[in-house]
Amino acid sequence: MLDLSVVVPSFNNRGHLIEVIRALELQQPPVREIIISHSGMGESVLSEYRPSIPCRLLHSDQPLKSGEARNRGAELAMGEWLAFIDDDVIPAPNWTAQLLPLMEQDENNTCYVGSVDCDRSGGYWGLSLWFLEFGSVHSYMPSRVVEGGASANMAMHREVYQRVGGFSENLERCVDVDFMCRCRKAGARTYFSSGLVVGHRNIPGMHH
Repeated sequence: MLDLSVVVPSFNNRGHLIEVIRALELQQPPVREIIISHSGMGESVLSEYRPSIPCRLLHSDQPLKSGEARNRGAELAMGEWLAFIDDDVIPAPNWTAQLLPLMEQDENNTCYVGSVDCDRSGGYWGLSLWFLEFGSVHSYMPSRVVEGGASANMAMHREVYQRVGGFSENLERCVDVDFMCRCRKAGARTYFSSGLVVGHRNIPGMHH
């Protein structure tokens, strides 16, 4: 088992949360725990599903920004390592197998950013918006040191998270970019690992 807590910020019910949990349940090596930091409506999504690994649901009726939701989950996490993935991305079957060597070689000084590939089209607008948002972190790109970019797929030692002071809680957008910027200011490295893959569930339409 990896000494890893996976925090999933979730808002309302976008319909993918159970699939995210199922994908995490099947990982080998397994994760230590999953923490769902949920706000808004739809917390009953887990009422009839019983995960095979420890899974905690934190709920707030008051909507939370993603930084707030992530920090709230991290406060209760028991793992030495923390991962943050969104509730509309599905971890690849080898997600933890790809993360393990990064954990073993790291000196508690890196924020790892993984690939965000396309898992579901969403049509023209869904694909376009996915490409624009995650265009710097597709799995065909080489692993490398990066300065920023959107990510729904991050992992780091707890020491890095604490050194940075967690995620900004007053931002509506670009929370990941801000976190990576503050990582570098705190002396940590931000590194893109192309093999650490999740698949994004793109939704149709331009409005979102």
